[in-house]
Amino acid sequence: MTTIYLFIAVLSSWIWVHYFKLINVLDKDKTTSTYLTFSLGAGAFFLFKYISDHLLGNFGFNIENKILEHLFISVFKIGLIGEFIKLIPIMVVYLLFKNHLKTPIYVFVYFTISALGFSAFENFLYSYHNEFYVFNEKVILRTISEMFSTSIIAYGIIDYRFHSSQKKPLRIALLILLAAFLHGFYDFWQYYENLNIFGFILTIIFFLIMMSIFANTLTNSLNLSEDFAYGRLIGSKKNIDKLIKYYVIFIIIQFLLMSWKKNFSFAIDNLINTIWYSGFVVYISINRLNKIKIIKNRWNKLKIEFPFTFYRIDAFNGRSAAYKFKFKGETFNEEFIDVYYNDTCSIYPLSNRNSFIVQNKLIFIEKKFFLKNDETFYFVKMVNDDKNEYMLLKPKTSGKNLVKKKYPIVALFSIHDLDDLKNNKLTASDFQFREWVFIKHR
Repeated sequence: MTTIYLFIAVLSSWIWVHYFKLINVLDKDKTTSTYLTFSLGAGAFFLFKYISDHLLGNFGFNIENKILEHLFISVFKIGLIGEFIKLIPIMVVYLLFKNHLKTPIYVFVYFTISALGFSAFENFLYSYHNEFYVFNEKVILRTISEMFSTSIIAYGIIDYRFHSSQKKPLRIALLILLAAFLHGFYDFWQYYENLNIFGFILTIIFFLIMMSIFANTLTNSLNLSEDFAYGRLIGSKKNIDKLIKYYVIFIIIQFLLMSWKKNFSFAIDNLINTIWYSGFVVYISINRLNKIKIIKNRWNKLKIEFPFTFYRIDAFNGRSAAYKFKFKGETFNEEFIDVYYNDTCSIYPLSNRNSFIVQNKLIFIEKKFFLKNDETFYFVKMVNDDKNEYMLLKPKTSGKNLVKKKYPIVALFSIHDLDDLKNNKLTASDFQFREWVFIKHR
């Protein structure tokens, strides 16, 4: 059984390493350094365990309030030491593969991989001491928590090296303390969560906020990268389906193992406890992290926010304004449009009835830009038009947005004054809607 525990613990963390490959930010030439970072992260956990259990076995605070003392021990003994030790693999990889850490995105990726290696062997030890619990709620959320807390330190390092003109090491130190506090707080809260009937609500809020921090740090690292390019990132529904499928497979393995070693009723109870809100956290995480909106040189500050929002659809083309739910970040439609960025392609009327362009038109997509609330537009030149006319395209964000599952549907707008594009307070309703069209190569 030990081999099974180890195998599942490693693979359950490796899901998120694979995520970086799916979205196209982890190149094949980084394979050696990737495996090394993950392995060193695993070794870092055993170092942490030795320090925590042996060198600091009697560590404590002389505080009368036992709950407060437990919190302090969790933050300093578990959070602070754990976050510092997770930095060791990064230092080793930097010494051996310095050229791999020259861009912000790889600083972020290697920080995350170190945390995933750390959590893999933390989960292995948990399964070893709690027989047959190989992929339950604690394993799932612990893995996500480890990489989310470490992303806060990555944020500070990337800010210091690639963004901030004022080099203030104290910021990094404060962010390490923040990561340690959040790491320790989650460890502390795992014990007290079940003592409160609504304890799970705080856990969900914790993960939603941490998820947003992780997504913002990933976005920042991509925005500042030297090889920045629209269309580089691949965040598709196929990725979401794959990642969810991996989780479903491991949950089924857990269920079958419990049914075999315990009994069916016990396995059902464990399944329900695993899915009912850790499944919610996983679903939100996977969807949000596959909708990364990159904007060249944009730096997003750390802030408390949720990974989803309710947004307003402006009235145009006879449609009334409405509010809808969405995950923050880029729409999948943009991914398909970015394929044509800085390229000549054609737009086709979605319906020939009363069409403004009547037939397909050649266009050149010159620029991707963002107006109010980072609403995405594309500035295009009508190539086969003697007037050198310029128009706007806006991704369709609701309902059917692809023709034949590959040609993106966009709204076509006329521009009255090119100076309007400098006003980032404008929305779609400030331009003249012409019709729905779809894009494809000539």
